Amino acid sequence: MAAAKAPPSHEPGKGLRILTLDGSSLITAASSEVFFLEGIAHRWAFDDPEKGKAKDGTDVRISEMFDIVGGTGIGGFYAILFTALNMTIGQVIKCQRILHEKLFTSKSWAEKDHHGCTKALDEALDEIHTKLCVSLDLDSSFCSDSFTKCFISVLNTSAPHPRALRSYRIRAVPSPQCTIRQVFHATLADSEHLPPTFIHDEHFVNASTSCANPSLELMKDLVAAFPRNSYLACFVNVGAGWTKLPNNSESVANNLLSMFQNLQCFFRLSVKKELSGESISGIKSLIMCSLQEERISEDVDDIVEALLHPHNVIPLERLGMILLISVRTLTTVPLL
Repeated sequence: MAAAKAPPSHEPGKGLRILTLDGSSLITAASSEVFFLEGIAHRWAFDDPEKGKAKDGTDVRISEMFDIVGGTGIGGFYAILFTALNMTIGQVIKCQRILHEKLFTSKSWAEKDHHGCTKALDEALDEIHTKLCVSLDLDSSFCSDSFTKCFISVLNTSAPHPRALRSYRIRAVPSPQCTIRQVFHATLADSEHLPPTFIHDEHFVNASTSCANPSLELMKDLVAAFPRNSYLACFVNVGAGWTKLPNNSESVANNLLSMFQNLQCFFRLSVKKELSGESISGIKSLIMCSLQEERISEDVDDIVEALLHPHNVIPLERLGMILLISVRTLTTVPLL
């Protein structure tokens, strides 16, 4: 019998660095998340003596900067690429173009053909696997210690509350055992174009329509997954701009910003406009310009500082107490 899997490990004395990527009904708009990360990675590599000033942001692997990456919808797609496939930001930019060409601009997508969309997604994944020389089999287990921890928020079609597909195990709540390919399908399934993904007697779709921001769910998971003497050093949430369709992305972010207002270890990056109708290249230009704006530039500098030299670490035990109080009172309680 195999030995029981230990809870997620952490380096003693070092706070956890967390990244979450929102889902979006506007597929191209979500590319803004990758370009924000490129901006962060560029400054991170520039400021880290071990990386050297010559290293470009697109050469950085998110696994170098963060300990856990969470996401839902297209944000979940990026999260899996960054963790399970351990891609650089530049490789993920290539992947989003493959997905756009193979799936989102396909005849099957326009006609909302479930079978055709499923086939197109698998073809996109296989092309990503082949062209970018991915060594990991997409049909291997998603639950693995071999890559950076990944948290994907999905919905069971029979239940209103988010569920988690994790690459790590926790004692409190089990995750369905599934393959990397199945998680790709589940995080992109929207019932309209791609059918729900069947995993162990459950049907899953992405959580973008009702819970587009997975930050609060992942924060609760941290408290359940890690030892009580662990710390949170930095939590970065990247959004995909405004949308006319209802979701909780901004409200979750605003509540968490309020909770962390006195500690400055929760950060939110997102453009304050709707990105519908924008091309991927147009969105990149917009984000590169946004990174030069004083407020956003200062936020990125603070994120890089928190990643390289964390000062405001929070004990997870204390974080759990604050989250519990917030849920009970249905209000946001600042962390003092």
